[in-house]
This record gives sequence, C-alpha cells and structure tokens, in this order.
Amino acid sequence: MDNVDEKLTIFNEIFLNTLDKHAPVKTIKVRGNSCPFITPEIKASMIKRDQLHSLFRKTRDHYDWLNFREARNFTKTARVNAQKEYVLKEVQQHRNNTGSLWKVIKENIAYRERESVVHSKEPKLVAEEFNHFFSTIGVNAAKKASTLIQDPSVYPARNLSDVNRTDNSYPEENDRFSFTPVSCSEIRNIILAMPSNKSPGKDKVSMRVIKHSLPVILGPLTDIINCSLSSSSFPIAWKEAEVIPLLKDGNHEEASNNRPLSLLTFLSKICEKIALNQFGSYLMKNKKLSTHQSGNKKHHSCETLKSFDRRYYPKGHGWEIGYCTDSNRSI
Repeated sequence: MDNVDEKLTIFNEIFLNTLDKHAPVKTIKVRGNSCPFITPEIKASMIKRDQLHSLFRKTRDHYDWLNFREARNFTKTARVNAQKEYVLKEVQQHRNNTGSLWKVIKENIAYRERESVVHSKEPKLVAEEFNHFFSTIGVNAAKKASTLIQDPSVYPARNLSDVNRTDNSYPEENDRFSFTPVSCSEIRNIILAMPSNKSPGKDKVSMRVIKHSLPVILGPLTDIINCSLSSSSFPIAWKEAEVIPLLKDGNHEEASNNRPLSLLTFLSKICEKIALNQFGSYLMKNKKLSTHQSGNKKHHSCETLKSFDRRYYPKGHGWEIGYCTDSNRSI
C-alpha cells in the first residue's frame, strides 16, 4: 500500500478505537495552581486561623476576634514572605533560561479569573458565523493586498538598481533538496523531546498518550511518515485542525473581535518537525541562508543578532536604505 492517506486511515481507526476502549476521554475538575512555597508550619498556621475564625463566628466575642485577626495577619505575612523567597530562588536558578523564567513569572503573577460566557444567540449560529469569517479572512486579505499594491501612494515604486538580485536558475542536480527516509530512533527522539502539556488537536490524542503508546505505534508511524516524505504528499487528515477563538477585545460574539487558534494533531507536528530538520540541515549545509539572518534559524533569535542587516524601510514618500541592529534602528 503506497497511499499515505489510506495508511493513516487504517492507523487512526485501530489506534483511536483502542484508546476509546481502554483509555476513554474523561472530564475532570482541574484544581488551582499549586503553592510549593507553603511549608508545614504555614499550613498549621492556616488551620489555626480557620479554627479561630470559626470560633468567632459562633461566639461573636471581641476577644475571639482579636485572636483571629492576629492569627490571620501572622499567616498572611508568613505566606507572603515564603512566596517572595521562593520566587527569588526560582528566578536566580532560571535566570539564563528565558522560557523557564517566564514560566515562573506566569505561575506567580496575579491574574483575573475568567467570566462565564453568556450567549445572546444560538451557539450553533455563532459557530457558523465564526467559521465563515475565519475561512474567508485569507481570501479577503489577498484581495485587499492586490488592490493596495497597485496604489502608488501606498506602495511607491522602488529603485532596486543597487540591490544584488538573486539568481533564479535551478541548482545543480547533486545540489537539489530531497527528503530522505527516517529511522524509528529519530522519530522516537523527536517525540520524547516534545512537550507533553500542549493542547491536543481534533483527534483529542495528547502527547502524553503518544509517548506512553510509543512502543506499539512507533513502527507504523515511521512507515506512514516515510511514505509521506517519499511521495511528497501530506495526509489530508493531518491538515485538519480544531479552530478555537481567542477573544482580543469587545463583544465575544463578534467574529472580528477574536483571533483563531488552530490546534493540529500531534502526529502531524511530528512529521512537520522531521521535514523541518531535513530542510534546515540542507539550507545550513549548503549555505543557502544569509549570515545576517537570525529568524527561523536554529540556535538564533533577536538576541543573537549582532551584525548590521541592510534592509529597505519606508521613509517619506519613497523608500530609503536603512540599517537594522540588535539594539536600535536607524533610517
């Protein structure tokens, strides 16, 4: 069987049916954020505070109120100091890791609880309006761009005589890119390196489930991915995503006030990661990327941009040559 869609259909049918039988999806109540800085002493103080509060509510005695207030203030001060020490320790420990540092900040920063969503229209009607808006936004943007590019006041003509034009000729036969088959060990390493706390896609299969099922599904998954690479065909099922709206501002029932977020299946992300690794290695090995490029480049970011990058920036009514550095921009 050489059809990658047929292979994936059979795989999904067996895999998903097995999961539905032995590991069905369940709805659970998620508890609040953990507080690792709470010590046994603070817990004992909180219990004593609650007991004194309960006693005061029964007696309404002024002396009991003073005891409760003293215990409450003591507990609050101890909790705040413990949290400060914990956050300071975590920041010092992860100061060289931007991702971990932001995670510490988000876990300890105060946030506003979400308000319950109330719909004034039928949810099905709202979903259809959102679906129509999100599916046509790309087409509408392309139409607007085609009209704007013909407007000289918006997109003035540029003099590119001093710019080195790229050669559009095809590369040599031995220099052309082509995908190569991958091994089970390579796919295993990619899966184990992927985070397990991301939201699943349409199939509702989390990365944690995939990692636990890896000894069984690794062989068939490798065959499907290699079939996709060799045939240069991406399975149709992997192109489908669950789109959820994220409210930006304003009325949540207005589609234009929301940003679409596409949740892809993890199996498709694994295949995309393999394709990215191979294509990225080809570009780096054959020096197809500019030495000044830091975006979409492994081990590079805006923090690693140290050299000048010659670009074109709009200035006045025309286009002037500007220079971009890692700290400022001058035009």
